[in-house]
Amino acid sequence: MHKFIYSLVVLLLLTTGACTDQATPLENTASPTSDFAADIPTPTTPPGETAPPDITSAGQYPLIVASSDPFNQVVSIDPGDAGRIAHCAPGEIRVSQDAGQTWESISTADVVDVAQERGYELFYGEPWPEDACLSVTLDPQFPQAYYAVFTAAIEEYGAPPLFYMGFFTADGGESWQFVDSPENSTIEDFGGFWNLGSGTVQALFFPAGSLSQGPAEILITETTDGGNEWRPGELACPAVGPCLRWGPAPSSIPGMGSPLPQSILYSADNGETWSVIDPPAELRGPAPNQVIARSDSQVLIISGGISLSEETPVFRASNDSGFSWQPVEVPPLSTDEMNADYFPGLQYLANHSYISQAPEGSTWYWLEPGLPIWCAVNTDRLPAYPVELRGAGDQVWWVNHETQQAEHISLSELTCAVE
Repeated sequence: MHKFIYSLVVLLLLTTGACTDQATPLENTASPTSDFAADIPTPTTPPGETAPPDITSAGQYPLIVASSDPFNQVVSIDPGDAGRIAHCAPGEIRVSQDAGQTWESISTADVVDVAQERGYELFYGEPWPEDACLSVTLDPQFPQAYYAVFTAAIEEYGAPPLFYMGFFTADGGESWQFVDSPENSTIEDFGGFWNLGSGTVQALFFPAGSLSQGPAEILITETTDGGNEWRPGELACPAVGPCLRWGPAPSSIPGMGSPLPQSILYSADNGETWSVIDPPAELRGPAPNQVIARSDSQVLIISGGISLSEETPVFRASNDSGFSWQPVEVPPLSTDEMNADYFPGLQYLANHSYISQAPEGSTWYWLEPGLPIWCAVNTDRLPAYPVELRGAGDQVWWVNHETQQAEHISLSELTCAVE
């Protein structure tokens, strides 16, 4: 039954992505003002008036922040050690301390019983293997602590709905616990983990619909000691770049629909108050979805998947730290008018280039800095389906959905094929 429901959900996602009506070509014009623009605090410096950055220009590269959407399995990177990586697998979290040369196992078997004690059962179904988490967050200060997201349903009624739920271990997998929700929320409102990179790990919660407009209402519980104690926390600005960050990830898949949207939050007062960016960039799967800081004031938002707004894909730029946004035109990958605005797997990498699959097939394409056209990638080592690539040092990593193993390729190998 679970696999049947999951298949219908995935079918709906794929159908929605492939059959979206063709969007009007994007122009470099200012974004329209929404009804809640007045709720966004006035920035301390006037908004910039220059044109949005050229997407084919290398520019600066201080930060890429991938969405924490738990629908897609990814390789997790320790923010303090690029050689320490981890990913979910059936019944375990596989961890490497040496950039994939050797691996150790962190058991997640205890999660099944912990979930059942609270009236939930873990959800199984391809590409989610039995007893496997969807994502894992590493703690740079406490190597025995792991924070994992699982998909669960109410045991008495089954799915739908499905919920993304947060669990943690402070003892290397010997025991697991739910991340208890803050006051005025439930564990079903869990919206993902956020690693501040300094030993502080936050769990985000939000009631459904709380990010629809105006100031964001986010509830946070955080730990600074590897999960032994949790206390109320607050949203914080990233260490570098503009003060933008992802809001909570979708908390559930209701009925036969796709995951709820994930918004991007903006602060003009160094994190004192937060609002959904104007216009909203509410994103539905599939990933990857990225916020890219190119300097202290320049930022891009990109997604080749599905958006709730009229622009598909989402491709916006801001020169004033997120106060105002302009759409940016993306060089087309497809000559098919129905798929002209669809970029499966679109993402930005650490060498300032873009990569995406063509809608018509499995070939990956490359957009180099300074070039206005895409070219085929010169390797067949990438998977034949859209996948999120996570950078660690000079390598990019992904999870092979068929083998449930982590794979990687050198960033320098990803170049244009010679014709």
